[in-house]
Amino acid sequence: MLEYIGALLSASLSRSADQFRKYYYDNGSHAGCIIHIGTAAVNRESMEALKKNVNGIAGAGWRRV
Repeated sequence: MLEYIGALLSASLSRSADQFRKYYYDNGSHAGCIIHIGTAAVNRESMEALKKNVNGIAGAGWRRV
């Protein structure tokens, strides 16, 4: 019995991950990329322009409240 308990946990986590990805995609809030800015030397104008562009990517399922 103990041999397959690890497999059950793995299957459960895999299902949860798949469900999260489905909901995230269906929501329309995905941008298709991850943006990482690793420096504090970015000027405020560039950051605001980036935020504006990323916020405009939202898909049909996205609802702004």
